Amino acid sequence: MVKLPHIGHEKHLCKIWTDTYDVDEVRPLVKNPQFICKVCGRVAANRENLCDPTAL
Repeated sequence: MVKLPHIGHEKHLCKIWTDTYDVDEVRPLVKNPQFICKVCGRVAANRENLCDPTAL
């Protein structure tokens, strides 16, 4: 299990969303998702935007 917060966490969807609730900021990060987070279940186009990514 990934400890929170961790290095790079400020780039992850879970952190961005809870800090801003800004759909316009999150939308490009989730468009055409290729990865899902094993911690929170969010999806993203790039693995860098998830805490514990795995390919879809």
